[in-house]
Amino acid sequence: MLRGMMEDSVFFDILKSYASDKRWTYGSVRTDNFKEICEVKSGMDLDNFFNQWLYYQYFPEYRYSWKIGERENNQYKIHIQIEQVQNSIAYDMLIELVFLFSDGTHTSIVVKNYDYSQTYTILLPVQPKAMLFDPDNWILCDAEESDLEKFSSEIRILKMGPNPFPNAASNVINIEIINWIQGELYVDIVDVLGRKIMSKRVLNDHYTTQISWDGRNQNGVKVSSGIYFLHIRDKLNKMVKLGSKQKIIYFNN
Repeated sequence: MLRGMMEDSVFFDILKSYASDKRWTYGSVRTDNFKEICEVKSGMDLDNFFNQWLYYQYFPEYRYSWKIGERENNQYKIHIQIEQVQNSIAYDMLIELVFLFSDGTHTSIVVKNYDYSQTYTILLPVQPKAMLFDPDNWILCDAEESDLEKFSSEIRILKMGPNPFPNAASNVINIEIINWIQGELYVDIVDVLGRKIMSKRVLNDHYTTQISWDGRNQNGVKVSSGIYFLHIRDKLNKMVKLGSKQKIIYFNN
């Protein structure tokens, strides 16, 4: 995996330097000694790389999808979604993606992936017929392509917290939404009787959008403590099915 993070020439220079370093001759050596040489030779900060692979007893599980979007300046816009679904930390890795074309050629790109859900948009001069994820198996992981049609039509809540709120960590609740269709969305907070407490119009042009709510209504007045629900409407004012009720618990301190 370390080799996949840098050029081959740098990686093999690291191995040669490590093996020939007189400080370790006929003596014991620690991981930090190897890490030091890796950082000096590569010029990279590898704290996170070594920490995540040495001190966490798990590995990344990737679920990925891609689709061809509209053409732009005679190029094809490719949308890629990568999710990490393991019950552990989000791994910070460089991932190679290879696109195959009908004429037998291919091209590769490398994306930096460090969060549980990330989207990428690239332009290609030719329409690809397939995408390979980490084709040389540089990463110790489980990777599986998701159902594209199901995935691409979803509007989902990625993260919502802290909940209940406010608490010592935050005075607001942060909500992250993914919308493959893009365009505008309307996010409503309603009470248990269905009355609209707050509504925000979101111009979602980056596939993921973040909003926050501080427990106030449209007039800036703090609402009463209790249970509230999150609703999302699309640009046609149609309610989006989120799979389950998105409940928010608010305490008016």
